[in-house]
Amino acid sequence: MVSRVQRIRLLIFLLFAQVGLGVMILRILHIELNSQRLRERSEKLFGEGYRVNVLRGRIVDRNGNELALNVEALSIFADPARIDDPEEVAARLSEALGLDKGKILEKLSRRGRRFVWVARKLDISLMKPFLEVIRRHKIKGLGFRIEERRIYPKRKLLAQALGFVNFDGIGVDGLEKFYDEEIRCYQRSIPLFKGCITPDLNLPRYNSELVLTVDEMIQYIAESELEEACRRWMAAGGCVIVMNPKTGEVLAMASYPSFDLNEYGSTPESFKRNRAIWMCYEPGSVFKIVPVAAAIESGVLTPDSKVFCENGELDFNGHIINDISPHGWLTVEEVVEKSSNIGAIKIARKLGRERFERFIRLFGFGQKTGIDLPYERIGNLRALKEWSDEAVLTFIPFGQGITVTPIQMLNALNVIASGGVMVRPHLAKEIRDSSGRVVRRFETQIVRRVISRMTADKVKEMLVKVVESGTGVKARIEGVKVAGKTGTAQKAGANGYSKDKYVATFAGFLPADDPRYSIIVVIDEPKGEHKGGEVAAPVFKRIAERILKYERMRFIFARRRADEAEGAASRR
Repeated sequence: MVSRVQRIRLLIFLLFAQVGLGVMILRILHIELNSQRLRERSEKLFGEGYRVNVLRGRIVDRNGNELALNVEALSIFADPARIDDPEEVAARLSEALGLDKGKILEKLSRRGRRFVWVARKLDISLMKPFLEVIRRHKIKGLGFRIEERRIYPKRKLLAQALGFVNFDGIGVDGLEKFYDEEIRCYQRSIPLFKGCITPDLNLPRYNSELVLTVDEMIQYIAESELEEACRRWMAAGGCVIVMNPKTGEVLAMASYPSFDLNEYGSTPESFKRNRAIWMCYEPGSVFKIVPVAAAIESGVLTPDSKVFCENGELDFNGHIINDISPHGWLTVEEVVEKSSNIGAIKIARKLGRERFERFIRLFGFGQKTGIDLPYERIGNLRALKEWSDEAVLTFIPFGQGITVTPIQMLNALNVIASGGVMVRPHLAKEIRDSSGRVVRRFETQIVRRVISRMTADKVKEMLVKVVESGTGVKARIEGVKVAGKTGTAQKAGANGYSKDKYVATFAGFLPADDPRYSIIVVIDEPKGEHKGGEVAAPVFKRIAERILKYERMRFIFARRRADEAEGAASRR
């Protein structure tokens, strides 16, 4: 039975519970009935708060070297109604700041406006002369604002791949556009109580930092050698790509002609195009790796199988196809080494159209590589739909009748270098937050297996022969095993193929047994000599030699630092 004391305690508890519930109900009704007044009161308690600008994140190379960053900039505005003598003020500002007097005067003469921008995002060093002009001449109606502007300290380096931002700081091309969401500037509003001392908010000044796979020194090597070659051969342009064929990391991506990223507004549009992903051209003989690899993978031929090369002249419906040198019977390996067009045709014909077309697509042609850049083009495989079987198996095997991009061609070669698998090329290595912590890492992405490792190794040995004793001997490097393929393609025009416009290509990788670097060199419309083995192969060699030298120097310096650190530790 429940005792009298327990009953009293229960009654007291129930009483307090009812009172508490009633208070809560009354409070809710009070808030509901007085919501507008309470909202106004809360707004009086809070100030507008901080508006914090988090600036656009930096872009750096794999070693932390700055490629793009934001700095303070001077922006000048005016109230035209308060300016007594627009002509004199325009003259003073023009003289002090180096600006166009006519443009300043036009803005200061807008009497119907109370606010106009005189100049925006000038170099911050102009702040002192600007303030001095106002003080000395007692000019009224002028003011200034500190803004931010994007600068590129290395100017032309990696220009087309980096891209640029517009006047509002939004990425419109290249990596600046592709990763705009991750690194763009934004504004944060931090509410504060009125009358309180502003706390140390410890907010980030910059947004996330984009770290690239690119090595600044390798990029410089690629650009300098490309420019020298294009000038020497008076070429219309060219490009170089350097990659790690196993990981897909892009170590350098150079286009010529280039431009200063800090002057993008006055740069011709053609200079801004990234030839590595935009240039579509007929690849020529470098494409022969596709029918050869396909035939070996399909079991149709072996490296020692022989094909008859018609003594250097093949008639296809009245169209004569020639080899540079006449050949009779050649092995598949010799077809690659000597770059026989007719030999490549015979290999493709044994393969058959269906399998040949399937391997063209497996090697990535007619589709985007998926590289992290906007505006990548896919080339043109229209001939596969429009041409007869005989035409497809006659012209495409030696790289005529279709177009590719340099990044597609190098990525296809990387299949051979990486043991038969295709990896996605990429320029971003990682993204770090403002404290330096890695928030996203871009790992190697395997797209698919294209051919077996055994087939890849067989084709690789053929490409080594090309450099050792074939058309690519000018890419040979003393003490280093190099694999590669030359390509020379006539440019097509409205009236057929040109007699004096060519694209010269060399694509290769090294060391052949365990590749660390794959490189493609494309020279557009060289004057005089035009063969890939004469024009592009020497550029490949010079770039590769300088990269290997740079690699050795980095190793020596790293070893020296490690020894010094070990010695300092032992002394302690």
